[in-house]
Amino acid sequence: MKKGLDDQAKQQIRNLLLVIFSGVGLALLVTLLMIFRWGPTGQYLTQDVLVSPDLMTNLAYNDSNPKTGGSSRFVFDRLEYEYYDLEKQLWQKVVVSQDQYAQFFKLVTGERSLLDIKPSLVYEFNQATPARLTLWVRTESVSSLATKKIFQEVHFSKEGNYFRVQLRQTTSGPTWVYFKRDNIYQEVLQIFTTV
Repeated sequence: MKKGLDDQAKQQIRNLLLVIFSGVGLALLVTLLMIFRWGPTGQYLTQDVLVSPDLMTNLAYNDSNPKTGGSSRFVFDRLEYEYYDLEKQLWQKVVVSQDQYAQFFKLVTGERSLLDIKPSLVYEFNQATPARLTLWVRTESVSSLATKKIFQEVHFSKEGNYFRVQLRQTTSGPTWVYFKRDNIYQEVLQIFTTV
């Protein structure tokens, strides 16, 4: 009688373990299939890396203050577009309105980052950037001694069909995400320099 109970208990434990391991195995299989089918591609969408126009004016965060060495509260200051004017042979700076930035954001929404970044493209950006959009932040204090610093930059290539967006990370030095959009330089120039 005791041997029959032991065999029955062993059979129940075996069945229980089979059910548990089958469930775990099936869960792993489903997870792997989902990752394979819908997993990360290594690409970014522009709307995921650029600051949204709706959030821009409400931007507020704590960060290290280069003047004091401590932590300060930073808020949105302004947007600036800087470009080289070929006719005047001078660098020009214009303050970008929230409406103009919203136009730009809408223009590039949905663009996917490049997966294969050629060294020649990086070199082109590092040698000469004919245009740059900069989002500035400042310390919350209203005094003229407020610290200002760059929150994010977007560079537009000399060739005119590429742009790159700076990612905000804790690593040292900027990290860039590269995008391709035909005639982006001309389109952006039109948006930001038309009053």
